[in-house]
Amino acid sequence: MKMVMAVIRHERLQEVQDVLDECGVSGVTVTEVKGCGAQRGYTEKYRGTAVHISLRPRLKIEAVMQAEIVKTVVDKIAVAARTGEVGDG
Repeated sequence: MKMVMAVIRHERLQEVQDVLDECGVSGVTVTEVKGCGAQRGYTEKYRGTAVHISLRPRLKIEAVMQAEIVKTVVDKIAVAARTGEVGDG
């Protein structure tokens, strides 16, 4: 048995869940997390003051599966979670 972890955008959760179901992975844990990578955050205004937000909200998916299907599942998650924007990983 192996554990696979993936950090994805909130809007891609259903696509990733569909892939896991398709591969026969039934037990999944989803956790809200924050992190930064190449994007390095963004600046927004709050009550007239610029505020730098360095950590972006994401979801962390954890699933345990048979070792034989790990590569297939990881490849399918990468395709399902991809948006084509910076921050895909």
